[in-house]
Amino acid sequence: MALRRLRPLLPVLLLLGGGLVLRCGEPPQPPPAEIDLTAPLGPGEVRAGVVTDRAALIGGPKADGVLGDIKMYNAEAAFIIEGVRRASGYRYWGGNVADADVIHDGPGNDRFGETIFSWNLRIFRPETVEILNDGTNGEAAHVRFTGRIEPFAFADDLIRALIDTPDIDLKVTYDYVLEPDSNVLELAITLENDGTEPAEVAHPFILNSQGDGAHPYVPGVGFRDLQASGVLPYLGSVGAGPSYAFISRDDAFTTLYGYKAVTAYSQTPFTLEAGQSTRFEYDFVVTDRGAAGLDEAYWRALGVEVAGRLQVELGLPPTAAPESAWIAVRDGTGGVASILPYRQGGIEIALDPGDYTVEAYAPGHAPAPPVAVTVPDGGVGLAQPALEAAAEIHLQVKDPDGSPVPARVTFLPQEGTPLPYAPEDVRFGWDVAPASAYAYVTDPEGDSVRLPAGTYRAVATRGFSYTIDETTVSVAPGETATLTFTLEKVVDTTGWVSSDFHIHAIRSPDSYVPYAIRARQAATEDLDAPILTEHVVAAGLKPTAEALGLGQTVVGVPGQEVTTFAYGHFNAFPLVWDPEKPNWGAVFEHGQTPQELFHAIRTQHDGDVVLQINHPRGAPASGYFTYVGLDAERDAVEKEREWTLDFDTIEVLNGNCRKTGGNGETLRDWIGLTNHGHKKTLASGSDTHTESRVVGTPRNWIRLDKSALRGNHFDLVPPVQSRQLFVSCGPFVEFTAKDGTGLGGRTQVDEDGTVTFHVRVQAPEWMTVTTLHLWENGEPIQTVDLSGAEGVVRFDGTLSASPEADAWYVVEVVGEGDMYPVTTSGPPYAITNPIEVDADGDGAWTPPALQ
Repeated sequence: MALRRLRPLLPVLLLLGGGLVLRCGEPPQPPPAEIDLTAPLGPGEVRAGVVTDRAALIGGPKADGVLGDIKMYNAEAAFIIEGVRRASGYRYWGGNVADADVIHDGPGNDRFGETIFSWNLRIFRPETVEILNDGTNGEAAHVRFTGRIEPFAFADDLIRALIDTPDIDLKVTYDYVLEPDSNVLELAITLENDGTEPAEVAHPFILNSQGDGAHPYVPGVGFRDLQASGVLPYLGSVGAGPSYAFISRDDAFTTLYGYKAVTAYSQTPFTLEAGQSTRFEYDFVVTDRGAAGLDEAYWRALGVEVAGRLQVELGLPPTAAPESAWIAVRDGTGGVASILPYRQGGIEIALDPGDYTVEAYAPGHAPAPPVAVTVPDGGVGLAQPALEAAAEIHLQVKDPDGSPVPARVTFLPQEGTPLPYAPEDVRFGWDVAPASAYAYVTDPEGDSVRLPAGTYRAVATRGFSYTIDETTVSVAPGETATLTFTLEKVVDTTGWVSSDFHIHAIRSPDSYVPYAIRARQAATEDLDAPILTEHVVAAGLKPTAEALGLGQTVVGVPGQEVTTFAYGHFNAFPLVWDPEKPNWGAVFEHGQTPQELFHAIRTQHDGDVVLQINHPRGAPASGYFTYVGLDAERDAVEKEREWTLDFDTIEVLNGNCRKTGGNGETLRDWIGLTNHGHKKTLASGSDTHTESRVVGTPRNWIRLDKSALRGNHFDLVPPVQSRQLFVSCGPFVEFTAKDGTGLGGRTQVDEDGTVTFHVRVQAPEWMTVTTLHLWENGEPIQTVDLSGAEGVVRFDGTLSASPEADAWYVVEVVGEGDMYPVTTSGPPYAITNPIEVDADGDGAWTPPALQ
């Protein structure tokens, strides 16, 4: 499997400025015949070529390949390597593996994230790519990229200040070789010092960003403790579909940092003298056999023979599809020896001789009882775990008139009923195992869910404007049952649109939730406008919602969390989604001052956007207010050159509506800025990264017509910028002046110096609302006890104040109780944006801090 230098059989094909690039010393030749990269290959065949037909691309949830990229494939596996271009992800430049999948029937299923090699925080920028052998001669396909290293903006933002690393300039060559009938793409990286001084490579780092259906995996550890995993044999990610690994033939990988699916590793430092070069060899593996396939590729690369075999034959009930089940093997210490998808007819795993425990899992089923097995030296151990049949429950949710209602049904196990979840170290994804199971009912004919046999409290909900309905159900293994729920919308939200400004999903490296789940969550949470804010790409839920038949219910506005890793995270929406551009048209977030970055956000497309400061308090790298040292009460900052007020909204409530920690500090910031006349909209976002933390809590209620927003996403901008919204974890609050002035507007006092407001608070009867506060300039001045209020309308009346000078007012509504299972984000709460009051009648408004 060693890389070979293959004689060039074709002229060099390259897409650099649209011209044909030739190898030095070769006479000009006509372009080679175009290769059909869509044709299936048989044993002994392999191909490499430039993709000119979209049908040749791999496709899948994480696919990044475009026309002009390089495809290498055989009968076992296919790989897309980005051409000489600006790339997607954090890697910035092409020449890297973008997509990979095993050859199988059906649509492509690329789940690969990215692996980026760097040297002293500099990365490879290819200048040419050559197809040295396209494989038509029966020998291995060979593709070569050549270029140099240049600064890595992502790493410069993230860790440059922490690392004193020498400045170097190296020539780089990437050689990719794919043999026929192999699932291993060989990569040789040659670094050449063509300068006149020694080049000290003090920090050879590798960034590995995975997830999205193939989750970072550490042999012996499983899916957790990546930061503490130490020295690794390979960089692996394992999923129910394809699994991946980078194997080094020269050096181990030492873990520097790990968070969710993003990990950084180091290799041994070295020095290149002037004129000297060095070569590193890696194997990039794709397999459908999980960790077992990765381990076998690793052992082959080392020339190691494993002496034992484990045969697993899983007893599958009719309720479990074979392709949905997976097997986990633990060694005698409880460590994870392997994780892999199950296949009909049984699977075989290469293992060292010893004692093991075999576990089996399938969605919707109780975990199989563990089976102990001994793997003999030179022999085969047999384990036969069995899954119990699941029950199938058909769910229908209707309104009182019998029309279907999208809803979430939460199943809370009773009396020792097991949940269908694997332990954390062998569970795909990073979701904390919830204390319940849930189903999204979005099909007008109803949806079905499979659950372990037992007894459940089943609760149907649809956000904060509907009643709830519940029942208790007991089901036996293999039983089929039907549950019908009735939900009624009791809160009148006419003229308002609900929106979550901060949602992550499969394209964020620290999230794994598919877009289909996010769209169904929005429908079942009664969230009108979910805004996707992925870390790396510009994306929206509109195409997914429409494909699911939810286009009239869910208005998927595209956005992005512009993530600097240096001075803060910033939401931008609506953006223009463009799949033909790197990162789908996302704003590039690195190597710019805040002023430059905000300008880039505002000019991503024609027309304005909403620019939001996310979680402003916290670590300086993610909290802009902390980074600049904002003292809002004094209207001052420590880093004046990096401070700009060119933003619209502040995410005052992040993840919940509790006024503690960063939320409480940010609320005080917003009050201080407002008192100084900086009219920034108080806003919120769930900042959800997992499925169990559903979208829409907190949510923003915006004074806007939903049909108008569906027709033009940019209609969202004016009301948000003008503060025509309130934030809620439950209660629905309407707050106007006597003359009809609404949120964000300005009114005047009456002749007697008083101002009168009308306040209406609604909440479904299951929600406990206790108190209403009227604030003046950030301080409560009146309190109304709502604890005895009954029905949906908890308050419908007037409140008055007599300001001595120009002032601003908001309404805060507080409740108690955790509202589970509607939300896990705490008690009811709502707060409005301000109404300004001109107290002296001069037609102007003077901020309180400037009076």
